[in-house]
Amino acid sequence: RGIEGVDKKALRTGLEREFGAVEHDRQKLAALLALTRQLCIITGGPGTGKTSTVVRILRLLLAAQPTLRFQLAAPTGKAAMRLSQSIAGLSRDIDPEVHTIHRLLGMRQDGRSFKHGPDMPIPTDLLVVDEASMIDLPMMHRLLLALPNTTRLILLGDPNQLPSVDTGNVLADLCFGDSGFSRDFARQAENLVDEVPISAKPSKLTDAVCELNRSYRFTDSSSIGVLAKAIEKGETSLAASDDGTVTVSDSYDPGRLLEYWQDYLALLQSGGAEASHLLQMFERTRILCSRRGGTPGVKTINGSIESALEDMSLKAPDEDFYPGRPILVTRNDYNLGLFNGDIGICIFTEAEGQYLVYFPDGRKFLASRLPAHETCFAMTVHKAQGSEFEDVVLILAEEASPRVDRLMNRELLYT
Repeated sequence: RGIEGVDKKALRTGLEREFGAVEHDRQKLAALLALTRQLCIITGGPGTGKTSTVVRILRLLLAAQPTLRFQLAAPTGKAAMRLSQSIAGLSRDIDPEVHTIHRLLGMRQDGRSFKHGPDMPIPTDLLVVDEASMIDLPMMHRLLLALPNTTRLILLGDPNQLPSVDTGNVLADLCFGDSGFSRDFARQAENLVDEVPISAKPSKLTDAVCELNRSYRFTDSSSIGVLAKAIEKGETSLAASDDGTVTVSDSYDPGRLLEYWQDYLALLQSGGAEASHLLQMFERTRILCSRRGGTPGVKTINGSIESALEDMSLKAPDEDFYPGRPILVTRNDYNLGLFNGDIGICIFTEAEGQYLVYFPDGRKFLASRLPAHETCFAMTVHKAQGSEFEDVVLILAEEASPRVDRLMNRELLYT
């Protein structure tokens, strides 16, 4: 596919209807790629408009082809839920159902084989995959083999974030190089989206990748924007911001970690709080760690917080489940519809005399029926990828070792 042979008048009209007549609009340029190529990779940091751009692309494609079959997917249940919520908030015309990649491929009960593959492709004309930086090489290979030869593929993600914990750094490798385009594409596109930057070193994927470089969430002068740019540049000294948005400390007090959840604690102490409200209060804040074990690590910090809850008589020393326990699902359960990364809150029901775990979509499960799970006041940066919080506390490993050095990289801090 390409711009040649496309009805340019209709294309220009559609692009201006969705994006306006603003010059040098990278979102409009990304849409042009998606509308005229079989593969389009839209990258950019948080708040650059990747999701809103793909919603407009979907509207344009559906206007031209109302019978278009499309699928939306993400690597984890958490990322799928966030994409679904974002799309629902942006458009009433598009079905916001988003599948995990495993579910889209039709993972069978054995957890190793899949329904869809080269012999039974996924029945879709378009596939949009969010958080593509989290996809490992084997899974990307399996996904591509399961697509019909004529399917359009749109990948969304931020190549500066952490790659998958498994083999490969797929999105970063696909986006390697400058952010320009070939001279042929620039010549064909200039009447549709104004001047297009030229790549100094074109590659086979030069005209498939578009980076959105304007953040609508953080300006370059905002504290978090400045911090993100400093990390991208590899600066080794990270300073606190004047407005208090970013603070830096050389140590932390394990006994005071619960102070980050004042509203959540107040609800727990009052008793009788609605599960949805309790979960909402908890989800505002998260402690993130560079690793699971060690000191400090996810396990030790969660243990410290639960000890503090025991001191406040909000948890009995010998109970695994307690009111307000935040639970992170760590293994997919297709029978229950729970997936690795899903987060719920534990509540006690007097009527039934047992603990239930409430999830954001309103479903409740007996705590005893949950698949593998863990407490999640603290979680690794990897596990939190694709989430958003109002306040984040990042606690990094203290000792130096080759393993710690491998974990402590620029991508981890940026994420």
